[in-house]
Amino acid sequence: MLQHNFSYKKPKGVPHKFDKERQAEFIEYYEQLKSTLAPNERLLLMDTVHPTQATKITVGWVKKR
Repeated sequence: MLQHNFSYKKPKGVPHKFDKERQAEFIEYYEQLKSTLAPNERLLLMDTVHPTQATKITVGWVKKR
């Protein structure tokens, strides 16, 4: 029997790691930007990931290390 070094299992999710300092810098920049907008200007924020393209954890064949 041929072994391909895979196992069938459910992978564990890994939460996103963020940088508190970079987030604080962005908030400061965002607040400064909002305060300089002209009355007829708008600030548009967009999410670049479509909800159906989000990673969904399921079971599958995972290569062993």
